[in-house]
Amino acid sequence: MSDSRPVENVVSERRRIVRPSERGGWAVCLPHAGRAVVVLPTRGDAVARAKRILATRGGGEVEVHQDGEVLEMHRVMARTSRRFGSVPAQRRVRRH
Repeated sequence: MSDSRPVENVVSERRRIVRPSERGGWAVCLPHAGRAVVVLPTRGDAVARAKRILATRGGGEVEVHQDGEVLEMHRVMARTSRRFGSVPAQRRVRRH
């Protein structure tokens, strides 16, 4: 089965842009998107969320933009397992 999506859409799914939001805070966006995926209070929070999104989607790049310039670029590898600490997610026990 072949992928029928245009190449630019596949490439844009592997990138996230972190930029200042008009309402304050920092927005995580898809390239060329008018809307933000999420707006967070700090740049660090937004970069961390963008990295987490890309890690679960197979990896990619996070770009931090401000005033029309690219300030930072981060390469994100795909997450290979769903482990939390050293205990697999299926085996975690919730204690009350």
